[in-house]
Order: sequence, then C-alpha cells, then structure tokens
Amino acid sequence: MLIVAMTVAVLDAVRSIPWFPSRGQGGDVPDGDSLLDTEAVAAKIGVTSETVRIYLKRTRRRIAEGKAVRPQDLPLPDGQFGRSPAWLESTIDVWVAARPGRGRRPASS
Repeated sequence: MLIVAMTVAVLDAVRSIPWFPSRGQGGDVPDGDSLLDTEAVAAKIGVTSETVRIYLKRTRRRIAEGKAVRPQDLPLPDGQFGRSPAWLESTIDVWVAARPGRGRRPASS
C-alpha cells in the first residue's frame, strides 16, 4: 500500500513538470489522462515491473528487426522522463482491450 501511495505521489509531482514527449505528440498530457511509469503499468496489468521492461524490450527488438508490432506487444512509450518510459493511461487501456488473453488456449474441437 505504501508503494502505491508513493507511486501516486511521484506521478502527481511529475505531472507538475514539463512533459517531454518522444513520439511527436504535443507538450502536455491531455486532460483526463495521466502518465504511467513502468511500475504503474505493471500494477494496472497485474505483472511485475521487470515483466513490463521485458515486454518493452521485445517490442523494440521487433521494430529493430523490421517486424510488425503485434496486438500482444506493449506499445512504445508516449513520452519519457530522462531515461524512464511513460505511457498515457489511455494508451495502456487501448492496448489491454485489444490484447489477446493470457495463457494456453484449449484446443478447438
């Protein structure tokens, strides 16, 4: 609980400084949207922050190899603070909605 409270406090503090987008968006976070760091994305989707880093690394590797980004691939960050990636919450919400389910699927008969 303390970590969540600290994360919220940090995100609130971050929202008060200029946002430096990395993918060509405008300068400010859209109204009603918030920025999520790696830990916040992990909490939102129920994995560890290390898993989010692995997902991002896989996406970047696919792009570097000239392969198409798949629905299960984590979107590239919407912005960055120093070297830390940041996603708009709406970006993660869209990805989660379009992401295929987890785990092995039963064989169809």
